[in-house]
Formats: sequence, C-alpha cells, structure tokens
Amino acid sequence: MTWLKTVRLGTLLAAAFLLAGVLFPSLSSGYAIVPGSVQIQTLDKEGNPSYRAGSHPDRMILDFELAEVKKTGPRDFRFDFEPGLAGAPNATPICPRVEFEINTCPQNTEVGRFTTQFGGLNESLPIYNIQPVPGSLATLAFKLAWQTELEMRIRPKDFGVTLITRNLVQLPLEKAHVEIYGVPGDHNGSGDQKPFMTMPTDCSPLRFTFHTRSWEPNAPFISEESETPAMEDCQSLPFKPSLDLDVTNPKPDSPTGLGIDLNLEQNTGADARESTGIKDARIDLPPGLTMSPAGAEGREFCEDSQFGLGEETPVACPFRSSVGSVKMTTPALDQDLTGSVYIGRERPGERFPLFVSASAPGVGFKAAAQLIANPDSGNLSVALKNLPKFPVEQISLDLEGGPRALLATPLSCGQALGRAHFVPYSGSAPVDSTTPIEIGGSCPNPLPFGNDTSAGSMKVEAGKDASFSLIFKRQDGEQLAKKFSTTLPPGVSPDLTVVDPCPSAKAATGNCPESTKIGNTVVEVGSGPNPAKVFGSVFLSDGYEGSPLGMTGVFRLKIGPFDLGTLVLPVTLRLDPVTGQVLLTHPLPTIFEGVTLRFRTLKIDIFRSGFLNNPTSCEPQEVTSSIVSLDGRTATTKIPFQVKGCDNLGFKPKFSVALNQRGKFAKSPQLSFAASIPGGEANLKRLKVGFAKGLKFHNAALKEICPRASALEDHCGPAARVGTAVANTPRVEESLTGPVYVVQPAGGGFPELWSIIEGGGVKLELRSKSAGKKGNLTTEILDIPDLPLGNFEMRIDAGPKKNALFTVTKGLCGSPDGLATPVELEGQNGMTRTVNLQMKAGCSKKKAGGKKGAPGKGKSARGGR
Repeated sequence: MTWLKTVRLGTLLAAAFLLAGVLFPSLSSGYAIVPGSVQIQTLDKEGNPSYRAGSHPDRMILDFELAEVKKTGPRDFRFDFEPGLAGAPNATPICPRVEFEINTCPQNTEVGRFTTQFGGLNESLPIYNIQPVPGSLATLAFKLAWQTELEMRIRPKDFGVTLITRNLVQLPLEKAHVEIYGVPGDHNGSGDQKPFMTMPTDCSPLRFTFHTRSWEPNAPFISEESETPAMEDCQSLPFKPSLDLDVTNPKPDSPTGLGIDLNLEQNTGADARESTGIKDARIDLPPGLTMSPAGAEGREFCEDSQFGLGEETPVACPFRSSVGSVKMTTPALDQDLTGSVYIGRERPGERFPLFVSASAPGVGFKAAAQLIANPDSGNLSVALKNLPKFPVEQISLDLEGGPRALLATPLSCGQALGRAHFVPYSGSAPVDSTTPIEIGGSCPNPLPFGNDTSAGSMKVEAGKDASFSLIFKRQDGEQLAKKFSTTLPPGVSPDLTVVDPCPSAKAATGNCPESTKIGNTVVEVGSGPNPAKVFGSVFLSDGYEGSPLGMTGVFRLKIGPFDLGTLVLPVTLRLDPVTGQVLLTHPLPTIFEGVTLRFRTLKIDIFRSGFLNNPTSCEPQEVTSSIVSLDGRTATTKIPFQVKGCDNLGFKPKFSVALNQRGKFAKSPQLSFAASIPGGEANLKRLKVGFAKGLKFHNAALKEICPRASALEDHCGPAARVGTAVANTPRVEESLTGPVYVVQPAGGGFPELWSIIEGGGVKLELRSKSAGKKGNLTTEILDIPDLPLGNFEMRIDAGPKKNALFTVTKGLCGSPDGLATPVELEGQNGMTRTVNLQMKAGCSKKKAGGKKGAPGKGKSARGGR
C-alpha cells in the first residue's frame, strides 16, 4: 500500500468512525460471534491441510465473523491456543517501532497477513514482528490507518500461546482472516529457513479459542472454540533425552550442591520435525547421595499462595525457601528462562514438595516438582511432571551447596550412577538414561570405625543419689553405627520404686506421661560442620526384646520447617544377674521417614532424683561402651569411673542362723541363714559361713548335681534343688525369690550352692564356693552385686530322714561347740565383720549351756580393698 493510498483510506475510515457515533446506540447491541465462523486450520505449501505432529506448516489460518458490529464495534480480541503450539519470535529480525510507525518495516520482518472486511471494504495487510512491549514475548502488528498490536504471551498455567489486542478503533469490523507463516522466509522473500511456528508433538487436536468483547460499557467477553483434527504420526517423532549430574563437593560424607541437567536434542530446520517434548521426568539420584538434615535448619516454606501455581502473579516466596536455581534453554528464544527452586509446605502424599519458577520477557513458567525419599533406603528421586509443551533443549536445576546444602555425598569413594526415566508427550516408549558422579579424595577401605564415647556423673558420693551422662560421637567419613550398648559400673543401679514405667503401647508411639520421664537426650545428625540438633526426652518404660524393663528416647524430629514426626528410640534395660550391672542396648536408626540420619552426637542424661544410685564401693570402675557398625564391626571402649566417700559409710550387718522343722519336707530339718543390712550403709560384698559341728552333710544324699553349663544358662533340673532364697531390696517393691541349686564346681571339689532370685524385673544369681571335711561344711558367697539387699535369707532343706542331705549329731544341744557358727561378712567399702553365732536349734537353756540362740562375740574391721 502506498503512502497516498493510506492517507485516502484514513480519510474514509475517519468518516466511518464519525458515522459510527450515530450508528452505535447505548442500548444492548446484540454483539455476537457468528456461530461456526471461528475456524483454525494449518496448510502445507500446496494449500492442503497439514496436521503432522512436530512439523512446521506453511500457514496457519484463523477465521472469525462478528454480528451486530454496526451497533457497537469490537474492543478487544484474545486468541488462546492450547499448549503444544510453539512460536519462535527469533525466527525473523525485529522491526523497530519507529520504523513501523512510519511504515518502513523491512520485508524480512513480515510473519503473516491480516485481511479484514468492514463497511464493504476489504483490505489485506502485512503482519510484522515488531519490537515487543515490555513483558511480552513478542508483538505482532499491522497498520490500517490505525496501529493494531497483538501481544504474544505464554500462559504460566499451561504454557500455551496467547495473542491479545486491546482497545481497537471503534469500527464495524465484520470479518477477519489471519494468516501466520510457519516459515516466514518462504513468504517474505528473505529465504531464511528458521521456523516461526511448530505444531504440537502429542496426538491431540490443536484447539483454538477466540474471545472478544464490544465497546458497550461493561460488556463481557464472549468466546467460541475451534480445533483441528488430531495431530498425526506422533510416535515417529525423535526423542533422545539424556541426564547429566554434577556434585559441587565430591568429598565423601559432606554437604554438597547438585546440578541436574535434562538434555533434549532439538531439530531446528524448516523441513525437520521437532523432538517430542518431555512430559514427565523422574531422576533417581545416585545411591548414598542423601538428604542432609543440616540443610533444613534456617529454611522456610514457600506457601502455595505465595508461589501462585497456575497464576500470572509474581512469585512471593521467602528468601529462605529458595534452595537452588533453574535455567531453561529453548531454540524459540534468544535468551534463557531463569529462576529459582523453592521448598514448599508438605501436602498429602508429598513429603518434600518443590516449586520451580523461571521466566524471560513475556514468558513465565511455574511448576510443582517433588523430592522423593525412599523410606527404606533413603535414596532420593526428583520428580518433574507435566513439563511445558514447547521446544526445550535443556532444563538445569542447581541445588545449592555449602555447609547448609540439602544433600550430602555418599560415605565411600568411587563412581555412583544416577538414572532418569523420561516420558514423552508423543505417547511413544519412555527412555532411560544413566550418568555417573565421582566421589573422590581420601577413602580408606573399609571406612574407619571407632568408638569416641565419654561418660560420667556430676554426683560421685558413694551410696548417694546419682546422675549419669553418656555421649557418643562420630566423625565425618566414619562408618555409621547401627547399635550402641553401654554397661554401667557395678553399683550404679536404678531404684524402680521411684518411677512407674511407661506402658509399652504408649512408649511405642512416643506418648509417655511426664511422670515416667527420667532424663533428656539430644542428637546431632548430618554431614559437615553444621549438623542439625534435635532435643528429646528419656522415659522409663516396659521392656523391649524380652527385657523386663526399658528406656524410651522420644524426639520430635523437627528440623527447620520440616516436621518428620516422632522418632522413638527403644532401649533395652537389663541387670546382669551375676554382677548386678545395668546393660543398656539401643539401635541407632540410619533412616527415618526417608531422611538419612547420620548420627554425629548422641547424648543421654539421666537425672531423675532418686532413680539412680551410686555404688558403695570406691574401687576404680569402668563404663564399657560397644558400638556395632553397619558392616558388622564392633568397637569397644572403657571409660574410668570412681566414686568417693566410702569411708563415710558404716557397715554393721546383722546375721542369724537357725535349724528348724519348717521345711519343704515334712518332719525334716531346715537350715536357714539370714542377713540384714541397715539402709545407708555399705552393701554386702562377701558372706562366709562355717556350719556348726553338730551338723553333718552327706554328698551321697544329693539326688542330682546341676551341670555347670546348665546352671550358667539357668536350666537346672528340679532334682538339683535343695532350698529357697529370699531377698528384699528397697529398689523394687516385690521380694526377690528363687531356688537354691547344687551346682558342679568349675575345677572339682565340693559342689557349689547357687541361688537364682528374681522379682519386680530384677534377677540376681548368687554363687558360692563350698568346702567340706569329715561332713563339716563351709560355704562362701562371693562377689555379691553392689545392691542394697536389706534382708537376705537362704533356706536349705535336708530332705527325707532316710536319705537326708544333712543330719543332726547326737548331743547337739548338750555341747555349746555343737551350735557354734562362725560368720565372716565384708562390705563393698572394704569393711569386714566377723561373728561367732550360736545357732538357734530349739535347745533348752540348760542343754544349750547358755542363753538360747545367743550370738557369739564378734568384731568389725576395715579390710583391704
């Protein structure tokens, strides 16, 4: 069109514009889209319909017709294309706005034509690719006395193309015919073969919606849809995606950033078909590359409302919710889309959601992704779904590194493979890709594994209230531990009357009442210099794995914004029946809710007043800790422990021995020994009793001697039982009772007497050595546990008279020597007491030669320690 023709047409249009003021009434106009007039079609160079997926058609044709335009003209047009149709603004040069305004746009910037009809006039005008307005991907414009611009935008919700023109000149536009060139160089004379338009790569139809509204005040938008036939030949589209991974810190057991590159080779020629787009991608990170709890500290969630998924609003996520960056490269643009990766709040079925946002002028991309943690292995995957349907050459996700990185490298060196599973939009077969990462540096094989444990108490007064602290530490690069056991020093014992244990059902869920709390615990987990710290409580509980009692560590595993729930660490609590020592055993989980727990520090503080008591022996003792690694190695360490103040403890036990007829066997004698130790004194360590000369023991009367191996397993038969033992201790509410057995000695000699007593969750095994000569017996109970046995009694039954275990000699009551019973007692603090008792045997005062049952003279002394 010449300049003169444009002026004349402008004059005509001005007259039409003035006339329109008379023709357009203020009443309802009836403005409408003519039904069936909205059409979309794509043609090849011969003008035939072309719907081959991923191809570049010669032209795309858009037609529409409006009714009642003489009453009120159209004000706005909007053309929405369903996702999949791709436009490339860089297919032609850009016409500067100043040149467009004076009608001097170069011909090689032409991308289509606009043909219109109004008032009996028909005009066909070139559409130019002009300098875009800010915020637009591209601006297409034509000029018919007035300037009309079509802004090209990409919708963030679905990445479909939208063309918008606003505030048209108020003229009775009736029909429009729009042609957009697939390869503009085939029409504008430039010969450039860069495609401007690419068909979808899935086999659905190309849908098109035309929206418009009139100039009538408050007029709503009206719309009509059209669609092409379904795309053809999708499954033959090329699809060659690949995965690249790169860690920022290749040192083992260290926080690291991670680069994830999804690559897709694109064909950009005019006659070539584009690769089908990646619809979904799942990236399985290399095994051992796990989440680092330390990376969650100091983070914030980005709320759904702040991200605005599917909305054209700016992202308003908090700075601390950003965990990385994203870059998308496409041949359709001369610049990359760039943005950020954010941590979102947990949603049902999504433990670690991610938000991805990237933009370039006129293009905004928002998507939801997910970081998936395998609950059993801790292995991680990144899932991306419903990626945009436009040509993408590379999507790069870079997760931040540094000491607060979300990820940590594997423990060991070497190559580890990452895998990706790509699902195409074309419906063809998915494609898998693998790529290695290399973890290097100093990596001994096997990994080092040690036991850096410390333990102790701030309260070290013998026999008094105790507290106890245990700290286990692991260094970066060391093998993980799976089980930890601690044996407390002899005499450090619990008072089970102070706390009622938490029922096992409540303990399993971490809901123990505060009344069962006995201490606190804290763990540090993660790799690198800033492990995450989590605090918890320790409760006395019912037993685990067959133990009569247990302890339960309960943590609310909340690290930064992540709340993984309640972590329960069950601890078995057993008393060694021989030494009375407390043995604590607890597993160390390596994974919880898919998060790898690389324990760096575990500290347990038991401080409940009155729960623990110190020993009454001031001998040097040890805390023994053993740790079992994931690969089965055991590391043991011994920590010195010693209390003080044993000299302040008294030792004044009382002892009695009696012969009576109250035995298990009717009308047969029963011999009983009883000792009692007042509270607050040193506990009993050793007891030696020489039986009265008037009692004669007969080994031949023993029905059975329990084999020592069976006795060690507590499997003695009933025939080896010769009596009963009973003890009372202020540490449990029940009496400790059990049988007395005759046990085979270790190195020959006289059979030993063992008593196995239990009650209230406590089991003790008291062993004695015996010696005899000419029927006279001496027995000595050695290494009695450093526990407060307030009262202890052992009763030995003689059995039937015809085959009695012991017999009473004639004239027992007539001789004081026949009743004399020497007794030696030693306390845990080294003090001893020696007495010579007159056995109570029911003798009269006259026959006994003195006071009935009178004790002999005795003395106390400080023995060697």
